[in-house]
Amino acid sequence: MAPRLIIMRHAKSIFLDGLQDDFERPLDEQGQKDAIMIGDQLLSLGWKPDRIMLSPSIRTMETLNLMGEDFTKAACFPNDELYLADLYTLQDCVNKAPLEATTLLLGHNPGIEIMVSSLSGQYHSMQEAYAALFEKSTDGWILENILTPL
Repeated sequence: MAPRLIIMRHAKSIFLDGLQDDFERPLDEQGQKDAIMIGDQLLSLGWKPDRIMLSPSIRTMETLNLMGEDFTKAACFPNDELYLADLYTLQDCVNKAPLEATTLLLGHNPGIEIMVSSLSGQYHSMQEAYAALFEKSTDGWILENILTPL
């Protein structure tokens, strides 16, 4: 099987008009539901990650934990550089990772949206809890699908 890459934005989080540190923002009720739904969708399509690279923010960690046990059992690598990372940081992270089987990259916009658009060659809006599914080919990464919470 060709290497596969899931690029995902964290689920919807609470924002309290600057009264809370951005890094510490938890998911809101809708975000919690959406994280569960996306986890279920990924598993139903056979996209179970073997390796996870993610921002260590509260909202990304909560998103991962709510996606289900199959996700939390994967080799997980929180990386401070992925918190609000730009395109070059995300690309560097993916390029350095051993991309055997399926890898999940879980982070924040605008970097996630820019990364998806860069790999696919066209703009794609990456709202909260959206997941873009890529498969490696000889010519680069091919966008297979973009999942959204139902």
